[in-house]
Amino acid sequence: GYERIFSIPTYLYFPTPFDISWRIRPGNMPKKHGIHAYEPVFVEAAGARRHARELFATAPLQVGLIRDAAFFEWRYCDAEADKRYRFVLCRAKEERPTFLLVLAQHKFSGIPFTILVDVLSLDLSQVYRPAVKVARLIGGSPIVYANTNLGCLAPTPRHALPHGVRIPRIVNPRPVELMRFPSDTVLPREDLAKSPFLTGDWMGF
Repeated sequence: GYERIFSIPTYLYFPTPFDISWRIRPGNMPKKHGIHAYEPVFVEAAGARRHARELFATAPLQVGLIRDAAFFEWRYCDAEADKRYRFVLCRAKEERPTFLLVLAQHKFSGIPFTILVDVLSLDLSQVYRPAVKVARLIGGSPIVYANTNLGCLAPTPRHALPHGVRIPRIVNPRPVELMRFPSDTVLPREDLAKSPFLTGDWMGF
């Protein structure tokens, strides 16, 4: 009885020459790379749970989806979490939203890549671009895989997506579909389709 709202596009974000050189010789995040405003720090699952509660001490922006600390803890922070994920807290040095990354690693046809599983933030559209950049720099591989519908939103220069390659749905190993149960009590279809959404649904690999 569910209806499909839309397919969530899959993107591959390939490394820039800077990403490769920085990984060889790690240093401070340069201003020209656009992530100098953040201090990425790896944390364990227990710390990720605590920081998730801090992030949502105030009510999140209305995006039409359940995105809170309880969901984060249920989805990612079980007893085996530290074996599957790397949690990265990115605190802002300036007046920008702090965000919490969930990264994973995978290999397909011998090619390793970083999976941007999730980004916990009060404003996903504002932090998605630096989140991808951080994942390229400190993830297990500078190639980043993610599913997001942010490209469907009207971008502003500040919220513009990083340059990536969209995988055609016909060759996508597991396309992600946003579904809803037909009901007059839920958000209108158009509003739900415009909600900022991110998932690292990579199980098809």
